[in-house]
Amino acid sequence: MSCFGGCQHITSEGLHDAAFDGDLSAVKYYLKKGAEVAEQDENGLQPLHLAALAGKAKVLQALLDAGADINAPGRNGMAPLSLAIIDGHIEMVKALMQAGADKEVRDEKGNTAMHVACAEEQTKIVRLLLKLGAEHTVYNNIGLQPTLIAAERGYAKIVKTLLEAGADPSKPPPNGGSMPPIVVADESIKAMFVDFEQTHWKKNGNEAGGSKPMPGAKLPPLEK
Repeated sequence: MSCFGGCQHITSEGLHDAAFDGDLSAVKYYLKKGAEVAEQDENGLQPLHLAALAGKAKVLQALLDAGADINAPGRNGMAPLSLAIIDGHIEMVKALMQAGADKEVRDEKGNTAMHVACAEEQTKIVRLLLKLGAEHTVYNNIGLQPTLIAAERGYAKIVKTLLEAGADPSKPPPNGGSMPPIVVADESIKAMFVDFEQTHWKKNGNEAGGSKPMPGAKLPPLEK
């Protein structure tokens, strides 16, 4: 039976489905048939993106061995690592990191894996990223750090975790821009920020060695 030039499309589509399903035998079959490992589907996703999104770590190595780019940008510029984080696929996150995924790669909005983990309230993954040395005082395109994203969404555990890890939500963006105002409704998070400002103020005063403390930490304005 002749495919009249359509076999390549069929095998590539099959590879996307197999990657999303985590069907390792099918992934290997379609790769052997010549499916393009970097071909995007109608949503701009490659097979590795789909495997990451579905948390199918067992097909990861086969795709990488076939030449898949572990940091390839997909929809909205999101790399496989960020896609795996969205639904909390921590084993896939671990597998990607062990295979060499860049934990600081950014999407189109300037978000890193840490930004995504905070936005999606993936506390365990935040802790994992911290353990692996991910940056936690880094700004996205609109001037927000991961801590501030978690604060605005009311994720107190993540805010506490990042502050304890040394995150500085008062640090100004490196480009000299200003941080946008954020809305923080959670009273426990507000209290954490007040404590942070006071601690920062006392620390600066002590380090200055004078009787007059330096100004406290300058956090972004909290909208009412």
